[in-house]
Amino acid sequence: MMYTVSQAARTLGRLLLASRRTVSMPNLSLTDLLEPHRFDLVVEVTKHMSFNKETPALNLGKTIGNLLTNACRSKYCLALCEGDSKAKENALAFQKLIEREWNDRVNRVALKRMQTEKRSKIHTIPLTADLQIFRDYLIRNIEQLCFHLKKHPYADDWVLLAKFVLSRLILFNKR
Repeated sequence: MMYTVSQAARTLGRLLLASRRTVSMPNLSLTDLLEPHRFDLVVEVTKHMSFNKETPALNLGKTIGNLLTNACRSKYCLALCEGDSKAKENALAFQKLIEREWNDRVNRVALKRMQTEKRSKIHTIPLTADLQIFRDYLIRNIEQLCFHLKKHPYADDWVLLAKFVLSRLILFNKR
């Protein structure tokens, strides 16, 4: 849990730093960033963080979208406690923009690239010699476990035998 929170904070921090560099505003806060007129900035910075690299982080756009939604909820609650109606409106408007446009502008691009990469990936199949070695290993272990089970029937041995037999069956069917 702690790792998830720290990773989320680090991701939002990277977004904020990149946004500050883009608009040349060193005092820009996350609360200031979550305003409707800065939505285009957030989209462009997220795209840059996700896609415009040598090794793109294609899931980062979706992650940032979820984090921004949670940050909007937090901003709304804080504004509610402080009685700041302008901040409440900004939080709701930004959240609506994320709900309506984020998938089209960020996630869809990443999804297309992931599908393209998946289709163009070359699937390697194992060598026949390797499969034979693995098959021999499975058969040897199945025979040993059957021998042990005849002498001393233990539940752990039954479970292990079931796993070896299932692996053997999967290997047979994958031929």
